[in-house]
Amino acid sequence: MYGKNVLNASYQPRAILGTYQKLAYLRQDSLVILGPQQKTETFLYNKVRNEQIPSPLSAGTINKAIANYQTAYDLFKNGGMH
Repeated sequence: MYGKNVLNASYQPRAILGTYQKLAYLRQDSLVILGPQQKTETFLYNKVRNEQIPSPLSAGTINKAIANYQTAYDLFKNGGMH
């Protein structure tokens, strides 16, 4: 999850964003927005048109978004991000 070689041909880019109340995870064309009180919004992102289209995504994609933030928080909380 962390420490990936971005120069490796098999690397798949992703974006992880956050605001005061929402967290977003973008991988390929799948966008998951996590909000307060376990609210989840899912979209397909069209890069050419720069638009997000509301669309159901797989539980696996949503769980991967949640896992990214949970592991980052756990590492930060326990001093693992030095």
